[in-house]
Amino acid sequence: MHRAKALAKVGAVSAKRVTALAKEIGVEPGIVVGRMQKEKWLPWTHLNVLKVSYTWANERSAA
Repeated sequence: MHRAKALAKVGAVSAKRVTALAKEIGVEPGIVVGRMQKEKWLPWTHLNVLKVSYTWANERSAA
């Protein structure tokens, strides 16, 4: 993840660069975004579109 930190440090974080990094290291872009957010290298409000969200079947019927 040192590459992700380097991206954040120089202010070069973009969806395109995160996606390229994720492909290079063999993970989904949302994993990179989540890790960067957890490490506070990226605000929680940024690049969330790259994350995949799931809803449990029983949560849908309860709503």
